[in-house]
Amino acid sequence: MNLSKSFFGGGILLSIVGGVDETGIFILHHEALNDSKAEKSLNPMAASWSYTPNDRETGICYNALGGKLFDLYASASFQYNGSDVKVAQSDGDRKQYFFGATLKIDPVNMGTSRFPVIEGYIYAEVYSRLKVDTVLGIKWFGVSIGQSTIEVEIGSTVAGNVYKGVKVV
Repeated sequence: MNLSKSFFGGGILLSIVGGVDETGIFILHHEALNDSKAEKSLNPMAASWSYTPNDRETGICYNALGGKLFDLYASASFQYNGSDVKVAQSDGDRKQYFFGATLKIDPVNMGTSRFPVIEGYIYAEVYSRLKVDTVLGIKWFGVSIGQSTIEVEIGSTVAGNVYKGVKVV
Protein backbone atom coordinates (compact mmCIF):
# COMPACT_ATOMS: atom_id res chain seq x y z
CA MET A 1 0.00 0.00 0.00
CA ASN A 2 1.34 3.44 -0.90
CA LEU A 3 0.79 5.47 2.29
CA SER A 4 1.81 8.74 0.69
CA LYS A 5 -1.55 8.88 -1.11
CA SER A 6 -3.77 6.77 1.14
CA PHE A 7 -6.52 8.00 3.45
CA PHE A 8 -8.30 5.98 6.07
CA GLY A 9 -10.64 6.79 8.91
CA GLY A 10 -13.89 5.93 10.55
CA GLY A 11 -15.35 5.15 13.91
CA ILE A 12 -13.55 1.85 14.39
CA LEU A 13 -11.33 1.37 17.41
CA LEU A 14 -8.65 -0.55 15.50
CA SER A 15 -8.00 -0.67 11.79
CA ILE A 16 -5.02 -2.56 10.39
CA VAL A 17 -3.55 -0.55 7.56
CA GLY A 18 -0.02 -1.75 6.89
CA GLY A 19 2.55 -0.39 4.51
CA VAL A 20 5.86 1.41 4.83
CA ASP A 21 6.53 4.82 3.33
CA GLU A 22 9.89 6.10 2.06
CA THR A 23 11.11 7.06 5.57
CA GLY A 24 10.52 3.58 6.97
CA ILE A 25 7.55 4.64 9.12
CA PHE A 26 4.93 1.95 9.40
CA ILE A 27 1.40 3.00 10.38
CA LEU A 28 -0.17 -0.09 11.89
CA HIS A 29 -3.44 1.28 13.23
CA HIS A 30 -5.37 4.27 14.36
CA GLU A 31 -7.76 4.75 17.24
CA ALA A 32 -10.95 6.76 17.52
CA LEU A 33 -12.34 7.89 20.85
CA ASN A 34 -15.97 8.96 21.10
CA ASP A 35 -17.23 10.86 24.14
CA SER A 36 -21.03 10.67 24.07
CA LYS A 37 -21.41 13.07 27.00
CA ALA A 38 -21.05 16.31 25.03
CA GLU A 39 -22.06 19.39 26.96
CA LYS A 40 -24.94 21.40 25.50
CA SER A 41 -25.12 25.16 25.64
CA LEU A 42 -27.60 26.66 28.09
CA ASN A 43 -27.69 29.96 26.20
CA PRO A 44 -31.24 30.47 24.78
CA MET A 45 -29.80 32.50 21.86
CA ALA A 46 -27.87 29.40 20.77
CA ALA A 47 -30.94 27.15 20.74
CA SER A 48 -30.80 26.72 16.96
CA TRP A 49 -27.28 25.30 17.15
CA SER A 50 -26.60 21.64 17.88
CA TYR A 51 -23.35 20.13 19.10
CA THR A 52 -21.44 16.99 18.19
CA PRO A 53 -19.86 14.85 20.93
CA ASN A 54 -16.18 15.39 21.65
CA ASP A 55 -14.37 12.98 19.28
CA ARG A 56 -10.69 12.10 19.09
CA GLU A 57 -8.63 10.56 16.29
CA THR A 58 -5.19 9.11 17.07
CA GLY A 59 -2.58 7.90 14.60
CA ILE A 60 0.01 5.51 16.05
CA CYS A 61 3.18 4.98 14.03
CA TYR A 62 5.54 2.01 14.28
CA ASN A 63 8.83 1.11 12.64
CA ALA A 64 9.22 -1.99 10.47
CA LEU A 65 10.33 -4.06 13.50
CA GLY A 66 7.21 -3.20 15.51
CA GLY A 67 8.73 -0.56 17.78
CA LYS A 68 6.34 2.28 18.64
CA LEU A 69 7.67 5.59 17.25
CA PHE A 70 5.07 8.20 18.12
CA ASP A 71 1.36 9.04 18.55
CA LEU A 72 -0.40 12.01 16.99
CA TYR A 73 -3.94 13.04 17.86
CA ALA A 74 -6.60 15.64 17.13
CA SER A 75 -9.72 16.10 19.26
CA ALA A 76 -12.77 18.30 18.58
CA SER A 77 -16.43 19.01 19.02
CA PHE A 78 -18.44 21.08 16.57
CA GLN A 79 -21.47 23.42 16.49
CA TYR A 80 -23.78 23.06 13.50
CA ASN A 81 -27.20 24.34 12.43
CA GLY A 82 -27.81 22.93 8.95
CA SER A 83 -26.32 25.87 7.05
CA ASP A 84 -23.11 26.60 8.96
CA VAL A 85 -20.58 24.72 11.10
CA LYS A 86 -18.09 26.00 13.71
CA VAL A 87 -15.42 24.45 15.90
CA ALA A 88 -16.66 24.44 19.51
CA GLN A 89 -13.55 22.83 21.06
CA SER A 90 -10.22 21.71 19.60
CA ASP A 91 -7.05 20.04 20.86
CA GLY A 92 -4.09 18.17 19.46
CA ASP A 93 -0.74 16.80 20.57
CA ARG A 94 1.93 14.18 19.98
CA LYS A 95 4.03 11.82 22.07
CA GLN A 96 7.38 10.36 21.04
CA TYR A 97 8.55 6.95 22.29
CA PHE A 98 11.93 5.25 22.74
CA PHE A 99 12.05 3.74 19.23
CA GLY A 100 11.29 7.16 17.77
CA ALA A 101 14.47 8.65 19.25
CA THR A 102 16.24 8.57 15.86
CA LEU A 103 13.48 10.72 14.35
CA LYS A 104 13.50 14.49 14.23
CA ILE A 105 9.85 15.39 14.85
CA ASP A 106 8.69 18.96 14.25
CA PRO A 107 5.08 19.81 15.14
CA VAL A 108 3.71 21.91 12.29
CA ASN A 109 0.14 22.35 13.62
CA MET A 110 -1.45 20.90 16.76
CA GLY A 111 -5.23 21.10 17.12
CA THR A 112 -5.54 23.77 14.43
CA SER A 113 -8.92 24.65 12.91
CA ARG A 114 -9.58 25.06 9.19
CA PHE A 115 -12.78 25.63 7.21
CA PRO A 116 -12.58 24.15 3.70
CA VAL A 117 -15.33 24.72 1.13
CA ILE A 118 -15.46 21.87 -1.39
CA GLU A 119 -17.88 22.09 -4.33
CA GLY A 120 -19.99 24.60 -2.38
CA TYR A 121 -20.22 22.48 0.79
CA ILE A 122 -18.88 23.95 4.04
CA TYR A 123 -16.83 21.84 6.44
CA ALA A 124 -15.04 22.52 9.73
CA GLU A 125 -11.93 20.52 10.52
CA VAL A 126 -9.40 20.25 13.33
CA TYR A 127 -6.06 18.72 12.46
CA SER A 128 -2.63 17.99 13.87
CA ARG A 129 0.35 17.72 11.53
CA LEU A 130 3.95 16.58 12.09
CA LYS A 131 7.01 16.83 9.87
CA VAL A 132 9.17 13.75 10.50
CA ASP A 133 12.80 13.36 9.41
CA THR A 134 14.58 10.03 9.70
CA VAL A 135 18.09 10.91 10.88
CA LEU A 136 21.18 8.71 10.81
CA GLY A 137 23.92 10.18 12.94
CA ILE A 138 26.35 10.10 15.84
CA LYS A 139 26.49 12.87 18.47
CA TRP A 140 26.49 16.24 16.68
CA PHE A 141 26.53 14.94 13.09
CA GLY A 142 23.33 13.70 11.46
CA VAL A 143 22.18 13.01 7.92
CA SER A 144 18.50 13.09 7.04
CA ILE A 145 17.69 9.99 4.98
CA GLY A 146 13.95 10.55 4.54
CA GLN A 147 11.12 12.94 5.29
CA SER A 148 7.35 12.64 5.72
CA THR A 149 4.48 14.83 6.83
CA ILE A 150 1.78 13.03 8.81
CA GLU A 151 -1.67 14.45 9.53
CA VAL A 152 -4.56 13.42 11.76
CA GLU A 153 -7.90 15.15 11.17
CA ILE A 154 -11.43 15.25 12.48
CA GLY A 155 -14.16 17.25 10.78
CA SER A 156 -17.87 17.94 10.58
CA THR A 157 -20.42 18.86 7.95
CA VAL A 158 -23.18 21.46 8.41
CA ALA A 159 -25.51 18.54 9.24
CA GLY A 160 -23.28 17.36 12.13
CA ASN A 161 -21.82 14.30 10.38
CA VAL A 162 -18.34 13.72 11.81
CA TYR A 163 -15.50 12.19 9.80
CA LYS A 164 -11.95 11.28 10.86
CA GLY A 165 -8.74 10.18 9.24
CA VAL A 166 -4.98 9.74 9.28
CA LYS A 167 -2.87 10.36 6.20
CA VAL A 168 0.69 10.86 5.05
CA VAL A 169 0.70 14.14 3.11
